[in-house]
Amino acid sequence: MGLQHILEHHGTNVFDVYRRIFQVLWFDNKIGPSGTDPEKVPTYVYPDDVCAVVRIRFPHSGAGKRDDSFSEHDEGVVVVTWQHIRTAKWPKPPKSCRLCA
Repeated sequence: MGLQHILEHHGTNVFDVYRRIFQVLWFDNKIGPSGTDPEKVPTYVYPDDVCAVVRIRFPHSGAGKRDDSFSEHDEGVVVVTWQHIRTAKWPKPPKSCRLCA
């Protein structure tokens, strides 16, 4: 439910949405290479379905321009899988969001 809220209701632009997903996955769940320098923050490549929802929500914001600019073979790139998303601890939607509560 937390990811759904972020995708459908969080932020006012595509960068707010991706920033929030990144924060949950990296800072709250530590998804990425373990034992690496904490100063080196990974670049996440999200599942196509996540990118598609963001593009639908913000069709004129340039969403998708950089979706294909990173490869799983690039240094520092973490390919986020649905397993990562399923097992991550997502924040509960605020009670003020009647659509998600």
